[in-house]
Amino acid sequence: MTVLAPSVRIQTLYANVYLLSSPAGRLLVDAGAWLYAARFDRLLRDFAPTPCC
Repeated sequence: MTVLAPSVRIQTLYANVYLLSSPAGRLLVDAGAWLYAARFDRLLRDFAPTPCC
């Protein structure tokens, strides 16, 4: 499991399928075609949401 920001975690479920978890909820993401997996991985690493409250 990777921690993206203090409140956001990412867990690889299968191949290019990821689960993003935060106190606000969870999001299941399918990265799609393997051609875009590296780009999607960089996007997830750069993902840093701002706290809402």
